[in-house]
Amino acid sequence: MKKHSSQSGMAVLLVILFLSVLAFSIASALAFASAHQQRIAGSLRSSFQAYYGAEAGIEDALLKLKNGWDVSNPLTLQEELFTASVEVTDIGVGGTREIVSLAERSNRFREVRVTYGMSTESISFYFGAHIGDGGLRMSNLSKVKGNVFSNGPITSSAGTNIEGSVQVAGTNILSGGNITENATAFVCQNSSIGGTLTVATNQGCTAVAIENLEEEVESLPLPITEQQIFLWKQEAEAGGIYEGNYTLSGSNRESIGPLKINGDINLSSSAQLTLTGVVWVTGKVNVNNLSIVQLSSGYGATGGVLISDSVITLQNLSESRGSGQDGSYLMYLSTSLANPAVVIKNNAKADILYTSAGWIEIQNNTKMRELTGYGVHTKNNAVLEYESGLTNSSFSSGPGGGWQVLSWEEVQ
Repeated sequence: MKKHSSQSGMAVLLVILFLSVLAFSIASALAFASAHQQRIAGSLRSSFQAYYGAEAGIEDALLKLKNGWDVSNPLTLQEELFTASVEVTDIGVGGTREIVSLAERSNRFREVRVTYGMSTESISFYFGAHIGDGGLRMSNLSKVKGNVFSNGPITSSAGTNIEGSVQVAGTNILSGGNITENATAFVCQNSSIGGTLTVATNQGCTAVAIENLEEEVESLPLPITEQQIFLWKQEAEAGGIYEGNYTLSGSNRESIGPLKINGDINLSSSAQLTLTGVVWVTGKVNVNNLSIVQLSSGYGATGGVLISDSVITLQNLSESRGSGQDGSYLMYLSTSLANPAVVIKNNAKADILYTSAGWIEIQNNTKMRELTGYGVHTKNNAVLEYESGLTNSSFSSGPGGGWQVLSWEEVQ
């Protein structure tokens, strides 16, 4: 009997011991799990704090850039819960910047990257030539491949061609030349029309069909406003001011912009100038002798502008072009009242020529994509070949267009 009692006691003791070990194991596992969860929670909390720190660094840099305040590089943001280091780098057109913010909290790191740049302005060039009150004069076998709209008269000599349609506003005259498609004018004189002529007074014009003009064609303003030109000038000046004439020749290769030049630009002898932003020249622009003016690759599919307050001359096999991507065009814009304010000749090539108040003169086997100005004179085998992409072109806009965040992403 005593032996049985002793065995029972031993069994109870073993059960108690087993349960104690089991309870200890469970408690240890729970404690470990709890500690692990706390570590995870702590790590996540530190990671979140680092992320918000990285975003705070971005916001701080954006605030300084928006208000035009100085931004140290790197910019350090030290707070109780995080430390952020912010790098601001110029990467493209019109002062476009990349902002990278790396923040740390308890050895947890998060990184955010933002692209901050100028908005773009959409400018439509619906016609191969859009002409103001000065009108269009064509001579010496010159040619326009595209539609023409003119607020002033169009006068053409024999052998000139407009391969498209023509509209002449008001009571102005369409005189001479060959138009392959339709034409509308108050007065038509000695022109050959390949389609329908809509006219109030016909003086020797021939056409496939002739219809009566019931009301005058309304004039159209030139597509770029004075306010937009002012904003572009602001953008150029904000990038810095160069005093004196800017000269480049021979094998020299340089990049400028945004920049205001108080003087002339003179390029010659195969020099190459790359524009990285809007350039405003208070004097003349002369691009000669195989020289090249082009937009930087940073423009992508957008266009850029070179503005002169004086006469722009492009000649002698010089070439002016966009970034290389479809939809990118370089526009020369003269604010001069001169006749001519823009001259392109002797086998020069360009994209867009624009005058806000002066005349454009084209001669001697030159080629371009679009003309817009107060008045235009084409002569000596000049060819204007309109490109359809100009119908809705985007140009880097000035300060009034508004800065904006173009992209925002976490990279770490």
